[in-house]
Amino acid sequence: MFEQLLTESLLLALLSGATGVVLATLCIRLVKTLGPASIPRLQGVAMNFHVLAFAILVSILSAILFGLGPAVQATRISPSKMLKEGERAFVGSVKKHRVRGLLVACEISISLILVVGAVLLIGSAVLLSAVRPGFDPDRVLTLQTSLPAKYTDPDLKNAFYRQVLDRINAIPGVDAAAAVTNLPTELGPDLPLSVEGRVHRDPWEGDAESQYRWISAGYFRVMDIPLVRGRGFTESDSEHASGVVIINHTLAQQLWPQEDPIGKQITIGKTMGPEWSDAAPREVVGVVGDIKDTGLREPAPAELYVPYTQVPSHVVAVSVQMQPASWVVKTHMDRSFIRKEVQKAISAVDSNQAITNVRTMNEILATSVASHQFNMAILTVFALLAVVLAAVGTYGVISYGVSERLREIGLRLALGAQRSDVFRLVVGQGMGFVLLGVGIGLAGAFALTRLLVSLLYGVTAKDPFTFGGVALLLAVVALLACYLPAPKAMSVDPMVAIRYE
Repeated sequence: MFEQLLTESLLLALLSGATGVVLATLCIRLVKTLGPASIPRLQGVAMNFHVLAFAILVSILSAILFGLGPAVQATRISPSKMLKEGERAFVGSVKKHRVRGLLVACEISISLILVVGAVLLIGSAVLLSAVRPGFDPDRVLTLQTSLPAKYTDPDLKNAFYRQVLDRINAIPGVDAAAAVTNLPTELGPDLPLSVEGRVHRDPWEGDAESQYRWISAGYFRVMDIPLVRGRGFTESDSEHASGVVIINHTLAQQLWPQEDPIGKQITIGKTMGPEWSDAAPREVVGVVGDIKDTGLREPAPAELYVPYTQVPSHVVAVSVQMQPASWVVKTHMDRSFIRKEVQKAISAVDSNQAITNVRTMNEILATSVASHQFNMAILTVFALLAVVLAAVGTYGVISYGVSERLREIGLRLALGAQRSDVFRLVVGQGMGFVLLGVGIGLAGAFALTRLLVSLLYGVTAKDPFTFGGVALLLAVVALLACYLPAPKAMSVDPMVAIRYE
């Protein structure tokens, strides 16, 4: 008997393990297809010999761990007692009933923790999808070129930008085009700045730090970034004109919370040394709206914009070596057509330049939240599986318990119990363990959802509506699982039980 039961457990475990390996292989392919590129070495994940050996080992250990106890218990059953029906074998073991009930409670608690985490992430994703990035990504195509060392000469760089932009804007189907050092959501250098006229105790102390971008005159139009105050850049802001700068609303509030920033003078990189500092102060000529450069979940950083024609030569020399030039094109034409036409425009100015990293602005935005959505999807799948397993486990335990107690239930009915009493007996005992699991799960979720704080947006890790709603949902699912075996118990014929006794 011992060997037979243990063998059956081993076969069931190995069969389940094999099924799991097949499903895992399919899931790995799905994850590699849908997973964000930001996950390191994702494409290298595969089902190899070591993983397969681990799965087999876990299956064998599971068979031994969960099959050994019932097998040993079965060998201790006395045949003579089994033959004596007067022993009231139908009463069953209270201890076994409690153990099975505790397993149900564990399944419910684990399911609740996973579902709470999934709901919090789903709520964050819904709120995140409603966040405006501060610009309009629709119909914006982005491209990049790597400028060679010769463009560290500002005159050559300025001429290159002017000619390329003129040619791109002349392409049929292009509404507007512009150049920028760093695209939105892609951070650039963070430079200190000083307000002219303010005195500091420390000569190396600045008034603020800001993201630094140099752009062409049409950038705000292409990206549909609103001009809050003042003016945008024009062609008159050339290398021979006085220095100007446009700041975003956040930086304006930091530097002049109660004043009009237009006309104020600032010096960029004054405390950074000669590699980054401006030779003279710049006049603030405009204030634009904030954009979510550090991600949709984060507040907009302080930013300033400088005309590409007025970037100091030493800053150009450093920037050209550190990052490619980015181009943004507002168009309703097909991507492949625009790419070919832009490549022609750039090649006509410099035949050695090639376009790389062609993406729409919508794709860039999607990439910025891809890891968050991926985490949400993975946790949601685990949560759904946990709910299904909890429901099946609850049903299995209650149904098996009813099968063991059919004669007892029959005698209760024969002695005057109502079928509604039997219903309450079956469902009540099952729901007792379910509610225990819900309580444990709520406590566990309350403690473990702190780990999700960095992934949440717009919801708290202890959102009472989420906790209450998930607890109610699992209670209803478990109630249904407890209800299904009840009709079988209520349909027992009392006369059969009496004759059996």
